[in-house]
Amino acid sequence: MTEQIAGVSQRFTHPRVVGRDCIDEHGHVNNEVYLRWVLDVATRASSACGWDLERYEREGTAWIVRRHELDYLKQLHLDTEVLVHTWIETYSRITAIRVTEVCDLSGVCAFRAKTTWVHVSRKLLRPVRIPEALVTDFARDR
Repeated sequence: MTEQIAGVSQRFTHPRVVGRDCIDEHGHVNNEVYLRWVLDVATRASSACGWDLERYEREGTAWIVRRHELDYLKQLHLDTEVLVHTWIETYSRITAIRVTEVCDLSGVCAFRAKTTWVHVSRKLLRPVRIPEALVTDFARDR
């Protein structure tokens, strides 16, 4: 049984412009690029809440990915401006489900991901309980 922790995170948004380095041989954003954006926006969102790499190092913890669910909904092309949104959908004692969406400026979603992150001890690389302070900081308005 999974114990749910109360509270979810605020939505975090990071703007991007599709550059040449994002485009594959088919003329649209490469699948790998979306995954890099998922990881990047998660790091940015965490840092915006006061949980940057240095904080995790001090706490002796980190997040590792257990699972990605990726849905490619619409092709994006060179020079398209997008908004990458992310938020925590649910927490358990040691995991967080983070949703990421990449939408064009009209609001049409081109990509959606659900990532299961596991909170681990940096030293042992074993799951550890998510601190209540982290849940509180992620839920706070920024």
